[in-house]
Amino acid sequence: MIPDDDGLPRVGSTGRTLGVRLGYPNPDIRVSPAGKVYPRSGDMSVAMLPKDNLSPHRRPPRHGGSDKKIALYKLETDDLPDELQERFDPYNSERHVFIEPARVMSFEEYQQALYATRMLWQRLR
Repeated sequence: MIPDDDGLPRVGSTGRTLGVRLGYPNPDIRVSPAGKVYPRSGDMSVAMLPKDNLSPHRRPPRHGGSDKKIALYKLETDDLPDELQERFDPYNSERHVFIEPARVMSFEEYQQALYATRMLWQRLR
């Protein structure tokens, strides 16, 4: 993720920030017409350690990647707030997890719950 001025992940709605994308053509989560999101309907995608599980375009050069603006962070999923849950990728459970809503909630609640994890992410050096 892109670090903010304080070194913690920058929040936002891009593939390089802490949050989820809604834009066309590949939104990270489906939002109902009523503005709700559901468990197992989409998520923030997270690669598991080791760092080589991340694509090179998602790693900085010092970690074998090509993105000079990005930093690597880790998160202990046991520390997730009650609004969020971890779900292992059924097609790649050793390398990839989803951080998704733990219950039905508004998209704004979900995004805010993700943003609230900002202090939990630890930068890898």
